[in-house]
Amino acid sequence: MKKLLILFLTFTLSSHVAFGQPQIYTARGMTSTPYYRAQENTIDAHMAIYKWNQEHPSQPITGSEMHVIAVKPKKAGEPAIFVCAHDESLKSLTGKNISLRDLSKLQIQAIEINQVLDGIDYGKSRKIAFLDEMFAAIFQQSQPIHIWLEIKDQSYKPNLMPSYTAIETIKKLKELHQYYLHQPQPVDIFKYIIVSSINPLLSNELDKQSKAQGLDKLGLSVFLEYEPLIISKEFWEYFLLHTDYAEIFKMTPEWVAFEKVLLTPKVIEKFKNKKNKIMSWGYNVSDPWDPQQTAAYWQDLDAVLVSL
Repeated sequence: MKKLLILFLTFTLSSHVAFGQPQIYTARGMTSTPYYRAQENTIDAHMAIYKWNQEHPSQPITGSEMHVIAVKPKKAGEPAIFVCAHDESLKSLTGKNISLRDLSKLQIQAIEINQVLDGIDYGKSRKIAFLDEMFAAIFQQSQPIHIWLEIKDQSYKPNLMPSYTAIETIKKLKELHQYYLHQPQPVDIFKYIIVSSINPLLSNELDKQSKAQGLDKLGLSVFLEYEPLIISKEFWEYFLLHTDYAEIFKMTPEWVAFEKVLLTPKVIEKFKNKKNKIMSWGYNVSDPWDPQQTAAYWQDLDAVLVSL
C-alpha cells in the first residue's frame, strides 16, 4: 500500500494536470510552433494538436479556440454556410480585400490561404475550413480535443430583428449534436464544446436560442467574454464587482472568459463564488507548462488561451 501511495504521488506531482495548473487551449489551432504549425483556423492547425499530444503526453493541450462565421447564402431557403475564420475580410489570409459574406460556398471552397503569413512560412497554401469538415476531423478521434467556438459577426447590431447568426448557429449545433449521437461510434459533442462571442449581446442571443431549442438541458455551454475596450480598468473592476453581463442578461454560464488585464483578486473571488470556470487570454508565454509560470493569477485559472 505504501509503495502504491508513493507511485501515485510521484505521478501526480510530475504531471502537469496538478492543482494550480490551468488547462491549455491554443489560439486558432497550432499556428506558431515549428513542425506542427499551419495557418490559423485550418483543419491542419487543429489536427496538429493530436500530434502534439501524442508526442508530449506530459504537456497536453486540452483544447483549441476556433472562430466561426455564419454566412448567409445567396439563394433563399439554402442553409447557412459556417466558415472557420476570424475575419469577414480575406485580406489577412489572401491579400485580397474580399468579404466572405459576398461569396458563395463554391467560391469560398476555391480560396487558397497564402503559404506565408506575417513572415511565417507554413510550407504550403491551405483551404479555408468549414465547420462540418472541422468537426468530421475532430470527432472521429478516440479522444476529441475540446473546442471553444468563438462566434464572429461584425455586422451584428441589436435591433428588433432576430439575430441570423445566433439562430442559425444554434440550429446547426443541434443538427450536429444529433448527427454525432447516431454514428456507429456515438459522440456527445456538447461535452467538448463551449460557445461564446466577444460581443456580449450576441452571446446573449446565442444563449436565448440555445434555451429555446432546449440545448442548455442537453449540455451546451454558452458563456460570456470580457475585454477592456477603451474603458479604464478601474471602471471595469467596479462594473464586474457590482454587476456583470450575466446578471444583466440573466444568464447562468458555466464558463466566463477575461482578457488578463481585467483580472484582479476581487474579480476572481466573485466569479469563483458564482461557481464559474475562468478562462483567460492575452498571455505571452513561451512555455505554458512551466511550473514557475509567473503570469498574473495563473494558479487561479481553469483554462488559459495561448498561441502555440
